[in-house]
Amino acid sequence: MPPRGWPPPPRATGRSPRLVLDHPSGVSCAVADGDTVGCLVPEKPVPWVVLPDPEGHVSPRHARFERSSGRWMLTDTSLNGTYVTGDDGWSFALGESGYRTRLDRGEFDPDGGQPPATVPLSNGAIIAPVHPEYGIRLRVRYDEGNTSDAGR
Repeated sequence: MPPRGWPPPPRATGRSPRLVLDHPSGVSCAVADGDTVGCLVPEKPVPWVVLPDPEGHVSPRHARFERSSGRWMLTDTSLNGTYVTGDDGWSFALGESGYRTRLDRGEFDPDGGQPPATVPLSNGAIIAPVHPEYGIRLRVRYDEGNTSDAGR
């Protein structure tokens, strides 16, 4: 009970997760709109999903999960990009700051255009920060308790 005269504490409402990320180790994490995935770096904001990255190529805020028009999307906010499986195989997402950095390093042809920063996430998709062979993979699973996501 709060002291007399104080307002009651706010009620916990729950996060209502709709997306679950499964790691090959068996660990699963529910994410909600706006949650981020990245590595743990001192004095940086902690992402919702923390990935171990001994080689240091995952950014502290590597990517963000968003709901847009009833679909789950991944927006890359890293320097090294994120790969996501889709209907046509792997798609590469890279945000503006990562693109500019890599363009300055000569890793992209300036006439080739920037890869998309945001890509759709289908049920069963694989997310691979940095590169599919980098060693970090997460499987996307829609929360079956939410009928609005079922079957997408």
